[in-house]
Amino acid sequence: MARHTLYAYPDGRIPATTICELELTLTQLLQTVSWCQSPRVVSSGHGKEKTIGYNLVLPEPGMEEPGWYRDIESIATLLAGLVDKTRLTFVIGIHDSSSNISQDLHFIQSQNPDLKRLRAIIGVGEIE
Repeated sequence: MARHTLYAYPDGRIPATTICELELTLTQLLQTVSWCQSPRVVSSGHGKEKTIGYNLVLPEPGMEEPGWYRDIESIATLLAGLVDKTRLTFVIGIHDSSSNISQDLHFIQSQNPDLKRLRAIIGVGEIE
């Protein structure tokens, strides 16, 4: 089991009228990018507490393949393209399976995500 998983989900509740459309859109968007390691569309919860987003297993520090960080930037860019259409804010964070702690790291609130800030928060230097 991977130690760290990046998650990318809408922040807060998703209107019931948006859930099915968002799941379909997130699945279709996966086809538009060339991935090093493809994220999974994950749906969890029920009723008003249901959420849908992406999970991406992160490589162990020091074991990263060339190009691995582009997957994270692609997720941020795909979600930024949905902000106006869905009127949702998206959150990107990391879950640590060994401590079972999740930490929200970055919020995407516009069509222009701050990719430099995201890179700095995740702790990735200038690579690739």
